[in-house]
Amino acid sequence: MNTLRGEVQVKAGAMTLNALLNMNCFRILCQDQEMELADLDHFATSNALEFVPAVLWAGVKNAAAYHGKELPDGLGFDRFAALVLADPDAITAYASQISEALGFNDPESETAGK
Repeated sequence: MNTLRGEVQVKAGAMTLNALLNMNCFRILCQDQEMELADLDHFATSNALEFVPAVLWAGVKNAAAYHGKELPDGLGFDRFAALVLADPDAITAYASQISEALGFNDPESETAGK
């Protein structure tokens, strides 16, 4: 399988899941969180322990939809977040991948440094 731009691997317990962090991911995130896109910045800065797993979860759902696959049986957001956040170093690494997907780490991006 070719890796798509924005596709990352997420370790959730014994599972390794693909997450596709692109515009559709953020559409899914807004839908899941019942918020507008304009509220994304507030959500990101208000609680990283909720934001990071929520983005990754939307990314996992997005990758599954994109590739025509189903989510693993019995895996819901709360279990996913518990598994992802069990690794104390994971939040920093995933936050960096999310920032990159949003264009914050790309010096040529219009949103870089903003």
